[in-house]
Amino acid sequence: MTITLTQLSEILGVSRSTISRVLNRPELVKTQTRERVLRGLKEHNYVYNALAGGLTKKRTSTLGVMLPTITNPVFALSTKGAQEVAGERGYSILLGSHDYSGETEAELVRLFQEKRVDGIIFNGYPIKQETVEYLNRFQISYLVTWEKPEDPDIPFVAFDNVRSGFNVTNYLLGLGHRRIGMITAYFKSSTRSYKRYLGFREALERMNVPYDDSLVIQKDYTVMEGREAAARLVAMPEPPTALVCGNDLLAMGAMAAVKEAGFIVGKDISITGFDDLEMSSILDPPLTTVRIPAFQMGKKAAEVLI
Repeated sequence: MTITLTQLSEILGVSRSTISRVLNRPELVKTQTRERVLRGLKEHNYVYNALAGGLTKKRTSTLGVMLPTITNPVFALSTKGAQEVAGERGYSILLGSHDYSGETEAELVRLFQEKRVDGIIFNGYPIKQETVEYLNRFQISYLVTWEKPEDPDIPFVAFDNVRSGFNVTNYLLGLGHRRIGMITAYFKSSTRSYKRYLGFREALERMNVPYDDSLVIQKDYTVMEGREAAARLVAMPEPPTALVCGNDLLAMGAMAAVKEAGFIVGKDISITGFDDLEMSSILDPPLTTVRIPAFQMGKKAAEVLI
C-alpha cells in the first residue's frame, strides 16, 4: 500500500515541510528530528518523486552524471562516452558538478533523486560518507568511475591510481631524477589524488630516495594553481629536478612557472601530467603525460547502469 506525504507527516508527528527539508536541506533540521524522519522514510519506503509526486517507482530513462568540475576537459570526454551509450539506448543525461564540495555533491544527489534518475555515475568516489549512506538508504543505483572503492559491494569502472602514480614516478627515477616534487589536488576532496600520491611515495621508497614533504604541494586542479605551486618549488634553494603533476592542467601551469624562472623544461626540470588531454601534445615541449581511458570509462559506466 502506498503512503502519501500527508499520511507520513501524521504518523511521524511532523509537518510536511519538515519532511521536505529533511529530503532537500537536511542541514536545516535538528539532528534528532532529522534522524526520526529518516527512520520513518526508510520504514515506510517513502521516496519523494518530483516528477510524479507518488511512490510508484518508474523508469525515467535518465541517468545522472556527477562531475567534480566542468573546467577539466577530461571529464567532458568521459561524459561524452556515457552520452553516446545513453543516446543509443533512448536515455537522457542530467549533469551535476560539485566543484569538489561535499555539501554541493549531497545536494545534487538529492536533486537527482527528485528527478527520479535511474542511476548515477560518479566521476570519483563520493566526497562524504554520508552521501554513500544516503544512496544506500534510498536504494539509489550508482556506480563509481576513476577509482576503485574500498567497499567491494560498490560497482566501479576504474583503473589503479596507486599503480599509475608509481609508474610515472618510477619513469622519472629511471631518467636519473632523485629530487622529485609533486603538485596534486587536495587529498580531502580527491581520494584518487591521494592514491596517486601513495604510488609516488612507494616508488621513492623502492629506490631508497628520501621523501621530502616540502616538495609536495596540494592545490586546486587548475592551470593557475599549478603555476603558483611550481613557482614556489623552483624558488627553493635546492629546487626539484622533476615534477609529478596530478593532471595536465596543473602541469601546464607548472611549465609556465618553470620557464618564467629561467629554467628549460625537459632539460633543467622534467614535468609530467595526468589525463593526456589533446592540447598536451602541442605544448612546447610536448607534455609527457599519463593517458586515461576517460571516454571508454564513460561508455562502460553507462552500459553497466542501463
